[in-house]
Amino acid sequence: MVTGSLGAVFRTVLETTRTLFVWLVSLGLFYLPLGVGQLGESWTKYSWMQVCDCGHDGALLKSMNTLSR
Repeated sequence: MVTGSLGAVFRTVLETTRTLFVWLVSLGLFYLPLGVGQLGESWTKYSWMQVCDCGHDGALLKSMNTLSR
């Protein structure tokens, strides 16, 4: 396993960025001509919550990384 020798903070960052990447690809598939509106996920009134949550996770992880040094 690749993440077996990495620290807990890095694994958490990896998990968060993977979730963000999947969500962005899903939005892209919906709005780009490739998906033609039938693949992926549309932007909803709750999408701002997802954006804020990713920003909150990033700030939390940055502070965790600072404290771990």
